[in-house]
Amino acid sequence: MRGNADNERGIALRELPTGLGIVAGCVLMWLWGQAFVSEGYPSGNGWFDGLITGWEMLHGGFTQADDWRRHLHPLVLAWWGERIGYSTAGIYLSSIAAYMLVVGAALGGRALAGPWAGALAALSLPTVRIIAEAVRWVTFSPPLAGATALAVGCGCCLARWPRLGWAAATGLATALAWALDTRGVAVLPIVLVLLAIGMTRPQPTWRRIVLPLVLAAGLLPAPISHHRIDGKIVPLEQQFERQRDVARRWIDLSRNGDMLHACRKFDPPASIPLLGECSRSILTYNLNKEFRRAAPFPLWITLCCLLLALLPGRSGWRGSLAAAVALGGAATLLAYQGLRIPTPPRYVLHLAGPLAMVVPVGLIRLARTALPRKVGPWAAAAIAAAGAVYLVFVGNPAQIYRSTTQLNAEGQVLRDSVDAVRARLGPADRLMDCTELRVSTALLPRVVLPPPPMLRHLDEERCQAWMESPEPGEGESWLLTDGRTDPVSAGMDGWELVVRSSSGVHVSQLWRWTGAAHSNSTKTGTDVSSR
Repeated sequence: MRGNADNERGIALRELPTGLGIVAGCVLMWLWGQAFVSEGYPSGNGWFDGLITGWEMLHGGFTQADDWRRHLHPLVLAWWGERIGYSTAGIYLSSIAAYMLVVGAALGGRALAGPWAGALAALSLPTVRIIAEAVRWVTFSPPLAGATALAVGCGCCLARWPRLGWAAATGLATALAWALDTRGVAVLPIVLVLLAIGMTRPQPTWRRIVLPLVLAAGLLPAPISHHRIDGKIVPLEQQFERQRDVARRWIDLSRNGDMLHACRKFDPPASIPLLGECSRSILTYNLNKEFRRAAPFPLWITLCCLLLALLPGRSGWRGSLAAAVALGGAATLLAYQGLRIPTPPRYVLHLAGPLAMVVPVGLIRLARTALPRKVGPWAAAAIAAAGAVYLVFVGNPAQIYRSTTQLNAEGQVLRDSVDAVRARLGPADRLMDCTELRVSTALLPRVVLPPPPMLRHLDEERCQAWMESPEPGEGESWLLTDGRTDPVSAGMDGWELVVRSSSGVHVSQLWRWTGAAHSNSTKTGTDVSSR
C-alpha cells in the first residue's frame, strides 16, 4: 500500500506543472477573454447566421438558414438558447471551446515534450488576441478550434501512451471537429498517423486490434450528424466555388498592390494555381499579417521551433515522428490555406491549439537533446518560466482587452440598441427592426414581431408600411432605424424618438408609436437618451 501511495504521489508531482498550466490558462481565459461572462451581446463575423439557422431548425422551415455551413453548432446553440437566450448560449459554447483549446494544447505539449511543455502551451493561448476575442463570438469557429486542438492533443497522447481511453477521446474529438465544419476533416489524417505510431509500441496483440476499432467508433457521430442534420447543405464543389468568390473579394478589399498585381488573372470559379505567382503573393501577405497575430510567440521563433520539435529529445524516433505529424501536419494545413485565400483571423483560429504547442515543444526537445539527463528537467522548467514571463509581461497583446466593450468595440451600437429594446419593450410589445444591426435576431428566442421578419435580409417594403402605420396587435409598437431612413426624414406622423445611439458612422434610433391621430408631427419624447 505504501509503495502504491508513493508511486501515485510521484505521478502527481510529475504532472503538476501541466495541471497548473491548465488551471492558469483557464483562469486567464476568464480574466482576459471574459469566458462565461455573458451580457447577451452577440459578436463574430456573420454571428447572425448560426442564430437564424438554429431558430429555423427548431421551429420549422428552411427559408433563411445557412446552406453551406454545417448545422450541428446552430442546432446545439438554438436548443440551449431557447432556455438561456441565443446570444448567451453562443458565448457559453465558445467559452467551453476556449477551455478545450487550453486542455488540448496542454495534452499535446505534455505528450511531445513533457509536463513543462504542456504547461507553457496551455498558458500561451489566453495571451493571443484572436483567442481572447473569440471567447465572445457566437459562431462555430471557436468550437471548431477547440475540437481540433483536443483531437491533436489526444492523438499525441495516443501516440505516446496507446490506451483505449486515448483512442476513444481522439475519435470523439475528431468527430466533433468533422461534424462542425468541412475543414475539421483535415485533422483525420493526422490522428490516424498518430494512432499508427502508437501501435508500433510494445503492447498486447489484442490492444493493437481494438485500438483502431475504438477510434473508429468514436468517429461515428460525424457521419451520423451529416446524414441527419446537414441534408440541406449545397454540394462540396459549390462550396468551393463560393470560397473562390470570397477569395477574389478579399484580394480586392486588401488594397495590397503586390497581391492585386499577382492575382490580376484570378477569375472565379477557376481556382488559384497552388504554387503560382498569385498563391505565393497570398502566402506572403498572410505571413506578414494574420499568421503573426495568431501565434503566441514571434513568428520567426515559431518557425525555428517547428524544426527543433523534430529533435529526438530522448523520446526516440516515435517522439520525433509524432511531433512531425502533429505540428508539421497543422503547419502544412495552415500553409495550404495561406496559399489559397487572404486569411482572416477566424480562419487561423481553428489551428491555434497546435500553433501554441510549437515553441514549448521545440525549445524543450532541444534542451532534452543537448543537455545531460539530470539537467534536462531543470532546463525545461527554466524555459517554461522564461516563456511565461515573456507571455504575461512582454508579448501579451490580449491583456488590454479586459472588458466585453473593449473586446468588441465595433459592436457598440448593437449593444446599445439591444439594451434600449430590452429596457423598454413590454412582453406584448412589437418591434420592427429596420436596421442592418439585426437586433431582432440578437434578442432570440424572444420574437419581437411574429412571424419573425427579416432575420437575415432587410424588407424595405415592410419597413415602409410599418412607418406609415404599424400592423395592429397587442401592446405598443416600436421602430428601430439607422441613419439612412427614419420617420422624420420620411415626413411621417405619430412616432416619438426615445433613444439615439451612435458610434463612429453607425447610428441607431428607437421610436415609439404614439398614433398619428394624437400628433400632427413626429416628436421627440422627454425620455430621449443618447450614447
